[in-house]
This record gives sequence, structure tokens and C-alpha cells, in this order.
Amino acid sequence: MKLPTPKTMIEVAKVAATGVLAGGFAILAINLLPQFVKIEHSITDLRTVAFSDRAPQTSLDVAIVGIDEKSLEGVPYLSPLDRGYLSDVVTEIAGAEPRVIVLDILFDRTTEPKKDEALEQTLRNLQVPVVLIRSGDPLDPAFQNRFLASTYRPIGGPLVSATVDDVVRHIPVSPDGTCSLSEAAKLVRDNPGLRTLPHCDRERPIRIDWLLEPPGQETFTYIRSSELTGPDVMPLQLARLRGKVVIIGGVFDLIDRHKTPLSVLHGDTAGVPGTQSSLSNGATSPGVLVHAQAMQQLFDGRVRHELGVIGEAILLLFCGLSGAILGSFSEMRKRRGIVLFVVTISLIVIDITLFKFARFVLPGDAAGFAVFLGFLFNSMRLNYRIGGLPSAGKTLGETIL
Repeated sequence: MKLPTPKTMIEVAKVAATGVLAGGFAILAINLLPQFVKIEHSITDLRTVAFSDRAPQTSLDVAIVGIDEKSLEGVPYLSPLDRGYLSDVVTEIAGAEPRVIVLDILFDRTTEPKKDEALEQTLRNLQVPVVLIRSGDPLDPAFQNRFLASTYRPIGGPLVSATVDDVVRHIPVSPDGTCSLSEAAKLVRDNPGLRTLPHCDRERPIRIDWLLEPPGQETFTYIRSSELTGPDVMPLQLARLRGKVVIIGGVFDLIDRHKTPLSVLHGDTAGVPGTQSSLSNGATSPGVLVHAQAMQQLFDGRVRHELGVIGEAILLLFCGLSGAILGSFSEMRKRRGIVLFVVTISLIVIDITLFKFARFVLPGDAAGFAVFLGFLFNSMRLNYRIGGLPSAGKTLGETIL
């Protein structure tokens, strides 16, 4: 067996170094350049809208009761919610025998003492399991702690968006063992007698596996609170809540709204009666809808996999090396336009296939960028060796343009 010559081994090492350099640039871009990160997220969101699973029917597990401006007509103030009104709504819903009541409503400041105390007593004495939410930045921490403790109910954490574009894509990590609201709801659904603070020990966020609307139906049963109590009451609506996890929360134009991948999709049908997109205004979705998606995912046991920081770094280094290897062949460099086009299409197909069938989210554009840089850097290196700086510059311009 003939061993490779030192010259060949040096050339291989140079190709590898060039590929690693390209992969390193891609890693820096995906972690340090906000505009590149936004592009990566935008492409991922488009893939989510186009290729996520479509719900087969309206959820049999989760329902939403929205408190909107119309529901609060005649109530003296909008925020914080009138706790006497909220007590009435919760009591009516409890009579429908839901599986769990989840309140996506903050209790981070006092209102009218008698109404505050009445709601505390209602929540404490209900026979139906209840989950409350804790604000991470309460206006009155002492009141929030006292109110939540007095109900003897499990508590979950709020939605948090840590991305540069403020789009919610994950169930957040568990700071200090605090479960997210959706995780707390699942624990209570599985253990109805749970009255203590649930503990979660999760260091990585969970990517939300968004469900698209079933054709002509709602993803989740949605009922206005005014249809359950008050002059517009519709008794038959209560029957739609039986046996479900019912999330109660505000559905206002400017309060507790979040950007999500699906808000892009809902822009075309916002406000259409009878569809879940009626909750979205084309740019944001109410928090209750995001919680509903997260809870349904946990109830179904669905997972949308991600590589993590180390996995992404390995992938990008591999892609950078692959691009450098392609750039080592003179025939590939001569046909670089066709080569890069084929590589791009191949990466798109692989990306969509893994997303759709293996439930994997890959940084597809970052991978393509790493391949491009590897091809470009090694092509420039080789052409510089042949024709000096002018040849390397020509390669750079022709490849980019």
C-alpha cells in the first residue's frame, strides 16, 4: 500500500484548515450577527408555516376562554381584570366539569380588597384542579406571593422570548425549578390532586411543535367569557368545555400578545369567524393561544428536535469542510454556479425532509452558508497559488456575483 506523500498530506491539511475556518465563520455568524440570526429564524418560520403538521380536528384536550374588550363592557376597568367578574367566570366554567382550569392571568398587584379576597376563596375552594401563573416581574411582589400562596394551587411560569426578533418558538427553561405554565398544566392533568408547587429541572428550552388549523375548523375550541356569564350567556357553550383543559386569559388588541411563526400565516385570515386565526392580527397572537399550542404538544407527547449548540457547531464545521473539498476540484471550480445551485437545492430538500419526517429543525441557511464559504475560501486559496492576488480576487467576485 502506497502511503501519501508529505506534499499530499500538507495539501489535505490545508483543505481541512480552510473548511474549519469556513465553518467557524458560519458559527460566529449564527451566534453573533443579529441580522444573520433573524434571517435564520425567518427561514425556519417559513418552513414551520409550510410543513408543520395539520391538526386532524379541533382539539379534544384543550379549550380557550378569552376575555376580550367586548366581554368587559360595563366593567369599570380593563386592567387588571375585575376579579369579581373573573370569579364569576371561573365558577361558571367549573360547573361544566373541565379537567383542569388554567388561568393565564397575572395577580401581581392588588385591586379591590373584597374582590381580591373573593377570588382567592373561589380558587382555593373549587373542586376542579386549577393552575395559576406567576409573573417574572410583578408590580407588587409581596401581593403576588401572598395571593398565590393563599390559593394552595400549583403555579407555572410565563412565556419568555429570548430571541433577537422577539418571536416565541420555545417553552422556556425552568429557572430555579419553576415549571412553565404548560408543564404545570400537564402535571396537574396527570395528577388532579396536586396542590403543591410542581418542580421541573430542565436546562434546555423545548421547541414548540406548532399545529396548523384543521380545514374549516378551529385548532382549539374558543369561547368568549361573555358567552358564559352576563347578558350574552349561551348555556350550550359550557358543554363544549367538559373534560378539557380550559385556559382562561385575555384576548386584547395590545395586551399579552406575542409574535409566533404562525402569526405570519394568520395574517391572511385574521378576523375570520370560526377559525383560530380570528385570534391573530397578522403580526401577533394572544398568550392563551401560545400556551394552548404548548400544552397540546405536551399532552400529545410530540417533540421537535434540535441539535443544540454543540451539534450545530459540528454540523457547520462539517459543511465548511465539505465545501472546501468540493472547491479542491478544478472541474467543480469551473462550474461553481451549477455546483452551488445543486448544493443549495440538496440542502433545502434534506432540510425539509428532516423537518417533515424526522421532526428535526436544522439551521439550513447556516449550513448552506458554511458550504459556500468553504468552497469560496478553498477556491481562492488555490487560484491565489496559481495566479496570485488578482486571480484570488477574480474568484471572489465571480463566486459572489
